[in-house]
Amino acid sequence: VIHRDIKPENILLHDGRPMVADFGIALAVSAAAGGRMTETGLSLGTPHYMSPEQATAEKHLTNRSDIYSLGAVLYEMLTGDPPHTGSSAQQIIMKIVTEEAQPVTKARKAVPPNVAAAVAKSLERLAADRFTTAADFATALATPEFTIPSTMSAAAVGRGDRWRTRFVAAGGAAAVFLALALVMTLRSLGGVAITSYDVGLPDTAGIFLSDYPLDLSVSPTGEFVVYVARRNSTTELWYRSLTDQVSRPIPGTVGAIQPVVSPSGDRIAFQADRALQVIPLEGGPSTTLAETAFGIARWTSDTRIMLADGDGFNLRWLDVTGRVLGSTTTTYCIMPELLPDGENLLCGGGATKAAYVIHPGTDSVVPVVPASVVDAGGARMHGGLRGSHFRVIDGEYLVYVSIGGELRATSIDLERHRVGRSVSVIPAVQRTPYFGSGQYDLSVNGTLVYAPGPNAEIGHLVRYRPAVGLDTLPAPPAAYLRYDMSEDGRWLAAAVEGVHEQELHIIDLSSGRSQVYLTHEYVGHPLWDKNATTVTVDLGNLVVRGSPTASGSPDTLLETWFRPSSYVSDDVLFGADDNTGAIALVDLSVRPPRVDSLGASGTFVTMSPDGRWVAYNLMDLTRLFLSPSSDLQTRYQIAADDEDAQWLSPTQLVFSEYGNVHTFKVVTINPTADPPVGDVRFWYTDSLFTPSPGRTYTVTPDGGVVYVRGPPRRTGTYLRVIPNWVEQMKRAVDEAN
Repeated sequence: VIHRDIKPENILLHDGRPMVADFGIALAVSAAAGGRMTETGLSLGTPHYMSPEQATAEKHLTNRSDIYSLGAVLYEMLTGDPPHTGSSAQQIIMKIVTEEAQPVTKARKAVPPNVAAAVAKSLERLAADRFTTAADFATALATPEFTIPSTMSAAAVGRGDRWRTRFVAAGGAAAVFLALALVMTLRSLGGVAITSYDVGLPDTAGIFLSDYPLDLSVSPTGEFVVYVARRNSTTELWYRSLTDQVSRPIPGTVGAIQPVVSPSGDRIAFQADRALQVIPLEGGPSTTLAETAFGIARWTSDTRIMLADGDGFNLRWLDVTGRVLGSTTTTYCIMPELLPDGENLLCGGGATKAAYVIHPGTDSVVPVVPASVVDAGGARMHGGLRGSHFRVIDGEYLVYVSIGGELRATSIDLERHRVGRSVSVIPAVQRTPYFGSGQYDLSVNGTLVYAPGPNAEIGHLVRYRPAVGLDTLPAPPAAYLRYDMSEDGRWLAAAVEGVHEQELHIIDLSSGRSQVYLTHEYVGHPLWDKNATTVTVDLGNLVVRGSPTASGSPDTLLETWFRPSSYVSDDVLFGADDNTGAIALVDLSVRPPRVDSLGASGTFVTMSPDGRWVAYNLMDLTRLFLSPSSDLQTRYQIAADDEDAQWLSPTQLVFSEYGNVHTFKVVTINPTADPPVGDVRFWYTDSLFTPSPGRTYTVTPDGGVVYVRGPPRRTGTYLRVIPNWVEQMKRAVDEAN
């Protein structure tokens, strides 16, 4: 038996003897005994004690995973802290997977050398390098001569006798403690009810945990799941029973993504070949319902589908023959959830990772606010409920993915747009970048199916330069959103997803020190001035500028939805209106600032360093154009479907191709040629590139790029299933509130 959840809370003392508890049955025990299961928000599991293989959701764990967890507990007993700490579950998991634990003697010099060596061996990232059994671990703790090469030092030689008498009692207690762990791995579960189980997937058809929002869909009855399998260089939908061992490909779905099982369970909607399609569960010829570059589909009945396109700006209602039943435009809405009234949508994800309700066809946006942040007069003290991928359950409960990657739940009042105290119910659900969606789904009868895994939004800032290669910047892993490097290469201004609001961090790249300059519900793309003294940034409907080294708040430059892209001069900003896409210059030397439209609309606008050219995408991101800055009506197409162009030099433009593997391309601009656009060529690629809302990278003064490098995209080997999960969730939420 592999326990999988060794931690201090699961080790009980009875008459001075340690007893291991909770063999994966925390929910059942809590439901039966009425325990305060979610009081701390982490008592259903915490990542501090996970082994690297468990943190990355490997299918086959051995007893060495439990040995790692036990080593982490002993580490905390000796130092007061677990081996890896962080501000969120996903930061901790990232450290477990990528960083070695600090030697225990760094925090406690009094720890004997053999104990430090034993702890270090138990915490090896590679399972094969750990102790084979818990008995071996116990022996090492009780043997003063025990050492490993990495912990041997001149200072440790000859000190065995001195430590033998000082630590004999602690060593004996640790040996008893660890011997119990060996018994734990061999004991039987007896007749205890299992409240969750793992469903293995075929070795050749694991679930492809991609950057797209939905890689799995569970049937309404909870009897099977349809998921996206990675098959060689493409994808395919697979059926996996949750009640027996049946698994099979679904013919006719090669290249498919984002499956959604119909309410009757006999059809699947999915996207492939730039179209929304429907196919029988058994497979066969599919029916194309609509063209879509990239949309999110939701069944509203057994014969109707809602399709949200273009970051939710365009909504269509279709029947299963492809007939358009209605359409409208609306405001930005990622991961839309149709509310029980059948009219309003609950949104949250992408650039706005907070809950809000919109009414399609209008500009109405109402934040969903925790009751704890509303004063007695009803005024909202700060932003809405932070998170993404919101699901309303029975009109009274709300399930969502937190900024840190937990699955959380709370109560909701849909009339007042208020939520109660939230509880953590699943510690780590695979979470996609940009969208912030969790790879989970719920059946009508309350079964939860999810893919455990890391928060793919959290990563390290790296820099690529053709002449140097790739290096990691001295900044901690975080959910970085948008960033800009100063002209002298010393400073990086970075917008980061915070727990309560987005934050603007100023990072000194010479020392690695950073500070939070400001916080806001939305922090746009920061922009250094040419002297690296001030930062300009849009905060939604405001544009502000300030000096990070000066006291006081930044000054407000504009009260409009303007997205600055670059400084043309000290007092002239170039950019575009976020709502209309109108490309413009803003003269800040006059009051009020003068906005001069350049006669074209677009997004991801960028002006060449010499001011001669403007590159921009169409608003629907289907084409990338180049125009002379003096005449934006004259335009030359650079590429289709690629986006986010930025200038490496006055004549060289880099842009990105977003796909399963992110690729950078470059094009040379020749002012004397007709057309001036040269051949597009490959520049650089990185399979660990992590996309973010807005600009997904920034250029450096020396002709490189800075971007976020996240955890490896992987193929999952199993899914976790929790029958009757909704009822357990409701009890936890009711108790917390």
